[in-house]
Amino acid sequence: ASSKVSAIHQNKLSRLRAQALVDNALLNPDSVISNLSSYQLSDIEKAALARGLKFTLPPGRLKKGSYLANFELLFKKLNLESFSGTSEDRLYFQNKLRDCAFSSMYNFNSSCHTLNNMPPEELQALQNLAKNKDIVVMRPDKGTGVVIMDKSDYVNKVEQIILDETKFKVHKNQDLPAVMATLR
Repeated sequence: ASSKVSAIHQNKLSRLRAQALVDNALLNPDSVISNLSSYQLSDIEKAALARGLKFTLPPGRLKKGSYLANFELLFKKLNLESFSGTSEDRLYFQNKLRDCAFSSMYNFNSSCHTLNNMPPEELQALQNLAKNKDIVVMRPDKGTGVVIMDKSDYVNKVEQIILDETKFKVHKNQDLPAVMATLR
C-alpha cells in the first residue's frame, strides 16, 4: 500500500515539475530582466535569471538546527494558542512532534537528492554569474524582476546616496572612509 501511495506522489511531483518547466519556458526573460551592465547575458543565463530572485533550489541536506527549530516554534505556537490538554497530553504531543521532526529529517538526509527543478546548464550559469565580481544582480527598487549592474556603477550610486548630506548625516564616531571601503 505504501509503495502505491509513493508511486502516486512521485507521479504528481513529476507532473508538477514538468508544468513548472513549461511555465518557465513561457516566461519572456526580457520582460523580467533589466541588464544595465556591460556584461552580455547568454540565453541560458537569461532563462535562469527569469525564474526570479525568489526561486530556490531544494537543499541537498537539511540542517539539524534550523530544521528542528521550526518544529520547536510550531509547538510553542500551538501550545500557547490552542492546546487545552493536560500537561501529560502536552508532553506526549511534544514528543510525537519531535519524533516526526527527527524521522522526517533522517529520511530526507539519508536519501539521495538531485537538484532537478532546474536544468543543469542553468544551474551552472547561475554559479558562473555568482562568481562574476564585475556585476551585481539585485531586485529592482519597485516591482519584481532582476536588475544587473556593473559593480563600479553600483558602488558609485551608493556612494552618491551616502554622501548626500540632505539624506544622511555623518556620525561623529563613524569612519566614513572605512565604510566606503566595505562597498568596494
